[in-house]
Amino acid sequence: MSAAVLPPLVAVAAAQPAPRTGPVAEPHGPVVLRELVFEPPAEFAECHASTVLAVAPGPGSEGAATDGEPRLLVAWFGGSREGAEDVAIWLAQRPLQASGAVSPGGWSAPRLVARSADTEPGAAPLATWNPVLHRGPGEDDPIELFYKVGPNPRQWWGAVRRSHDLGDSWGPAERLPAGFLGPIRSRPLELGGGVLLAPSSSEHDGWRIHFERRGADGTWSRVEVPGQQPSSAGTGEALSAIEAIQPSLLRHPDGDLQALSRSRQGRIAETFSRDGGRSWSPPQLTELPNPSAGVEALTLPGGNHLLVYNHHPGGVPWPEARSRLDVALSRDGRTWYALTQLEYDDPEQGELHEYSYPAAVVGPDGLVHVTYTWRRRSIRHVVLDPARFGDAWSESRRIVGGEWPEW
Repeated sequence: MSAAVLPPLVAVAAAQPAPRTGPVAEPHGPVVLRELVFEPPAEFAECHASTVLAVAPGPGSEGAATDGEPRLLVAWFGGSREGAEDVAIWLAQRPLQASGAVSPGGWSAPRLVARSADTEPGAAPLATWNPVLHRGPGEDDPIELFYKVGPNPRQWWGAVRRSHDLGDSWGPAERLPAGFLGPIRSRPLELGGGVLLAPSSSEHDGWRIHFERRGADGTWSRVEVPGQQPSSAGTGEALSAIEAIQPSLLRHPDGDLQALSRSRQGRIAETFSRDGGRSWSPPQLTELPNPSAGVEALTLPGGNHLLVYNHHPGGVPWPEARSRLDVALSRDGRTWYALTQLEYDDPEQGELHEYSYPAAVVGPDGLVHVTYTWRRRSIRHVVLDPARFGDAWSESRRIVGGEWPEW
């Protein structure tokens, strides 16, 4: 995206999506694998907020994946219920074939990898939240598992554990510096020169997004996003009524960055940076609907962008708001085309369930691996093949006015 004038605020009336009886049936569509990471019931009653990472062993690795193959790691939080003191971070992994072959199964059993006692020994147990897996570009870089600890999102703090053997074992938990949360739900970006950009947000002073940069020396700094309520009040700047959290980052071919966020205004919010994440535009609304649910944005090899989200407007009753999960494509981050539906429960056909908080990564096999909450009882893994995305660019699939198209 060029350094053109920032896109104007879009205020589009919420349009109800047309009813369907289930995910679009496309025999030659983009989905090539659909599976659960584990079969319920599990050791925990509920699970949520998965993160996914594809890794491969390098010459400096202390461990290696089975038969030298790369592997897929998925982490999430699980316990008796969200926010309960027994909620911990769990992880499972499976081998990947660099050849691009996909087959169901192969997941390890879920194992507990982080809990509040790791950062607060001897203290009363607290819930853990929103894990984010990350690995730098270096062959010797460890895997980092960022997560949050605290009684609720208004009082939590950031923590991290590291693995030098591709997730087989984890080092001691470290609490992030005071005032820093790390990546709040979606993966961070490596900006070069050892700089890490973490998309973050806070909820203790209203819903506000911000970004956190970790320099090559390990020092953290915070980048505010202007024009947000309420803490910007009294500064004399024009304020937005948008309340947004949980940004997810896109990287444009010209170096510009775009963050798409969950909001309370019934639409996905966006903000842009023209200087490598050092400053950001005030949040504005896109035409894409959002029922206050997490979104996942991913820039694909070649420069196109993928978005996984719940295509429902605000004001939809629970649990219908998260009873469908959709995938869209864009060349520029502005105009979006419907690719496929991963889940859909028809409110006229029976019980509604939750499918939410997607995460996505491109594996060494070139395939897109998506994970998300499946009815709070398991984590679903879906594999998309970019070689099958061609039909998505037809004009009949263009999302106009926030309406999911029929094709």
